[in-house]
Amino acid sequence: MADAARRTVLVVTTGYDEYQRWLVRGVRSVLPPDRHTIVVNSFNPTKRGLARPVVELIRELRPCGVLATSCVSPREETGLVDLLSELGVPTVRIGAQTPGMSCVRGDDATGMREVLRFLLDERGVRRPVLARGVPHQPDSLCRERVFREELAVRGIAVDEDLIIEGFFWHEATYLELRALLGRRRDLDAVVALNDLSALGAVKALGDEGLRVPEDVLVTGFDNDPAALPCWPQLTTVDPALEEQGAAAAAQLLAEVEHDAPRTEIVVPARLIVRGSTGLPPDCLAAAVSAATVGQQQLAARDALSALSFALSNCATPEDVVSTLGTSHLLRLGIRRFFLAVHVDGIRAPAGQEGTELRSRLLLDFREGRQWPVPEQVFPLTRLLPDDLAAELDGMLVFQPLTSGDHLIGYMLLEPCESSSGLVADALRTDLSRTLDAMFSTQALTDHAQELERTVAE
Repeated sequence: MADAARRTVLVVTTGYDEYQRWLVRGVRSVLPPDRHTIVVNSFNPTKRGLARPVVELIRELRPCGVLATSCVSPREETGLVDLLSELGVPTVRIGAQTPGMSCVRGDDATGMREVLRFLLDERGVRRPVLARGVPHQPDSLCRERVFREELAVRGIAVDEDLIIEGFFWHEATYLELRALLGRRRDLDAVVALNDLSALGAVKALGDEGLRVPEDVLVTGFDNDPAALPCWPQLTTVDPALEEQGAAAAAQLLAEVEHDAPRTEIVVPARLIVRGSTGLPPDCLAAAVSAATVGQQQLAARDALSALSFALSNCATPEDVVSTLGTSHLLRLGIRRFFLAVHVDGIRAPAGQEGTELRSRLLLDFREGRQWPVPEQVFPLTRLLPDDLAAELDGMLVFQPLTSGDHLIGYMLLEPCESSSGLVADALRTDLSRTLDAMFSTQALTDHAQELERTVAE
């Protein structure tokens, strides 16, 4: 395992949707075949800092290097930076600047200036709404700063009543914009700081009887494939995520193998004008593209819905394994899938430090079928039993399974290139909920039986 760790690169992200998939695609294009890539989901729904499995994995695995995006909360961000600094692991940040670490980022400032130049100078916008992103994230702060600067340069006062909290999320933007439209309707554009937020804006405007782009223009950022089915398609900024991932991997290899100096690399971004700010030149091509992506997303959502329903009828972990091992994983476009649970009380307390988490494999799915699982109990930091150590080759996504303050287990998966970005995070949610309900029910049953025995004595 020590030799494997020396060849392992951890990519620490806040999920595994389309944004992270494009970054990882760039990373994998640069890393040599003998380097393992483990994508670690650092998002902790409890918002109490880095989840214990993530901390243990980084601390005990001691990878040769780490690529890390911004965390969701400041507490997670501080915990990650402190841990990596303590261990002295060569680290390259993607989209985040940390003293003493290299950084690769998209040219958000130039991309955002292009958006504002287009809206203010070419489309004559004068009363834009700004849908903010996540308050502490560098991308969000930079994009908002440019928004304010570009209005000021043109002598346009920023109307603070038109600044809403979007949190980079469609639901938050939808609710905030609906509330704003209940007070006033004199806006002529919505500038969302990412595409998911822009989707919420388009929906809110439509529900309020306003047309895009005839009544209100809408722009996003990130060129997120998840937004492509939107009609009209979103005007956005392409941050060249694949190029960012490739540049980050190249810099990390230079630091690991040649002790290269720390640096900052800025990858150019470009404005993509689509229908949400006016009809595109080729409406037919845009419509076909939107329909194709929409069809793919509908298929993925249908497959996830079918799996969620099947899991709701599972009564035991064995039922879960049987359900996953049928056609569901193939339908979701998953090449390899490993499901493990922690054996120390199964639902180990998240804050209980000092003892290493031990795991047991429930499911080994690869090559289109389910394989017998070894009986071995192994440390979490090995990820797989000894007999399956060779399966760490290539790329795997590590998703902790949690419920509140309890740690249930984790899943490791390798999606096919064509699988949807919706899959990994949705699977994490469904499996966490299903297994937690099972183990909670079992714990209550065991407790009731213990009480009965006590009373009988």
